[in-house]
Amino acid sequence: MLLAATAWSQNTWSNEFQTHESIYAAARDLIARELDTNNDHEITFSNLDPRLQLSACEQPLEAFTSTQAIKPGRNAIGVKCTSIKSWSLYVSAQIKVYQDVVALTQSINRGEILTENQLNTSRMDISQIRTPFISDINLAIHKQAAHNLSQGAILYQRDITQAILIKRGETVVISSTKAYLSIQMQGIALTDGAQGQSIRIKNLSSNRIISAVVSRQGVVSVDF
Repeated sequence: MLLAATAWSQNTWSNEFQTHESIYAAARDLIARELDTNNDHEITFSNLDPRLQLSACEQPLEAFTSTQAIKPGRNAIGVKCTSIKSWSLYVSAQIKVYQDVVALTQSINRGEILTENQLNTSRMDISQIRTPFISDINLAIHKQAAHNLSQGAILYQRDITQAILIKRGETVVISSTKAYLSIQMQGIALTDGAQGQSIRIKNLSSNRIISAVVSRQGVVSVDF
């Protein structure tokens, strides 16, 4: 897809040659349009050969890419002139995008439940990060470590799972609350369960097997 750039205003027909600055500007305009501008970013171009002399374009420069999307990291941006003395070339653009990234303030063991004081956020260049990461501490708190994690490590989505709050064979409180009425009784968990999951419980009062939703550590809720 070709997109007209605004670099034409930086070039004058009286110049014999196209300025390198106007070529960079055309590429930068395309990146600004295509990149998610909600994030802080920084663009660095590899220098064109100073001996490169291209005819001054009498039309607005057009910038384009050979790929469908511009992404953090290195990108090849095409710039072309479609006037009588036409030409085209590619410039190499290194794009750094800065976002909040959650990292660990201490080592974590597999199965451990993450707490707020074990986590912090810092602004980082994510252009070289290819694995989905956690950017909000609230998305990690109360989650369970899927494996051992090192102090200072970036927290990726693959590193955490829903915490198992109730384990099979554990005695739990079965709670049912309705308007002006609260009922609690004991039961035995027949399966493991994370928060919000429906698990099988044996009601110790009636010996019936029921389904209940895990509310928190040691407590399940049920509608009677």
